[in-house]
Amino acid sequence: KMSELSRAKFQLEYEKSRTESEILPIKAERDRLQSEKQMKDRIIDDLRKELASSRDEQDKLFREKFEMARDLRRQLQAEKAAASYQQQMAEEALQAQYREKKLKE
Repeated sequence: KMSELSRAKFQLEYEKSRTESEILPIKAERDRLQSEKQMKDRIIDDLRKELASSRDEQDKLFREKFEMARDLRRQLQAEKAAASYQQQMAEEALQAQYREKKLKE
């Protein structure tokens, strides 16, 4: 009975050792895949941050462009108003000169 138990124990230890040997490449592959996944996850995270930063920059540039266009429209309006006022003043001065000339005649 002891020899059977001893043989069974030896057989189990052999199978355990063989199984562990067979599992080693699988564990190595698992570790390699986990490492690769972590690296890819970092790359994905970096790309997401880059994309968010690019979107923020794009939004900032859009707002700046919108503000510049608004400012230019305001300046154009002010310049048009000034030109219109100058034209009106010139016409009034011309009319005043014409009236003066008519009075002298």
